[in-house]
Amino acid sequence: MAKGKIDMSKLSLGAAKPLKKKQPTVAQKETEVDDVAVQMIHDKKEKRAVPPPPPKEPIVRITVDVYKSMHRAIKLRAMDNDVTIREYIIRLVQKDLKK
Repeated sequence: MAKGKIDMSKLSLGAAKPLKKKQPTVAQKETEVDDVAVQMIHDKKEKRAVPPPPPKEPIVRITVDVYKSMHRAIKLRAMDNDVTIREYIIRLVQKDLKK
């Protein structure tokens, strides 16, 4: 069977057909209602009044060189107290400054 050559210049797409909008099914309508309900719930959560965080003091970085054994002891003590090293050191300094 021989294949004939097609003249591409003579091909046309034809007139555009108007798109028909399909009517949503019951399941689609329920999904849309659910989506609206979910969105309303999320909108309510976002609109809840959340008190603004208290104003913070500016932070200044301090760098201190410590011995490795001291760093290990600080780290272990902070872990025992369930706080970060930063929080642990700040508490120690605050406690000392209150004296």
